[in-house]
Amino acid sequence: MGARGLLLLLFVIAIAVYYAVNPEGVWWFPKCGLYQLTGLKCPICGAQRAAHQFLHGNFLSAFHYNYFLPFSAVYWLVALVITRKDLTRAFYLYCLLAFLWAILRNIIGL
Repeated sequence: MGARGLLLLLFVIAIAVYYAVNPEGVWWFPKCGLYQLTGLKCPICGAQRAAHQFLHGNFLSAFHYNYFLPFSAVYWLVALVITRKDLTRAFYLYCLLAFLWAILRNIIGL
């Protein structure tokens, strides 16, 4: 099995785990270090719970846990279609948007 096959297998396993286990109800899912140390939410805080809800078809609940996650999915799909190969600028813009989202969500309490 090549590197791509291994990555695909790990992705499928991760999807199965996030479908089967609610991260909110178990202690062994990783917690956000930034939030635990400072009380500030990072751009992806809530993404694990959002992924679980999304996989169960609870899209509004998933959106509630992390507003940036649906934007991220659409952003990268559009970036892949538009640029096709060089994603360098898209990556830097995404990092800037994630940083701005982290500031905004902590200011307005999302």
